[in-house]
Amino acid sequence: MKQVMIVALVCVNIALVLALVFGLNEPAAQAQIKGNADYMVVTGKVNDTVDAVYILDIANLKLVAFQPDPGHGMKLEVYKGRNVKGDFEEKE
Repeated sequence: MKQVMIVALVCVNIALVLALVFGLNEPAAQAQIKGNADYMVVTGKVNDTVDAVYILDIANLKLVAFQPDPGHGMKLEVYKGRNVKGDFEEKE
């Protein structure tokens, strides 16, 4: 009985390791619009060492990037903002 339990636990551990290995190959999450479509939020990089949260105000066509404030832990500060209305206009 004891040997059966050990074999069962080894099999469960092998299954968990395989799930971890094959689960790491999943594609990255993509931005999605769900529900209220006034804003779109996407994460990305400002440069090689700093991540950012980009928020697109779809109604006003404005984009703002927030980055972590290094001196205040989890607080975010505005990195850059811009009006993207011209980016969505048709060129002649």
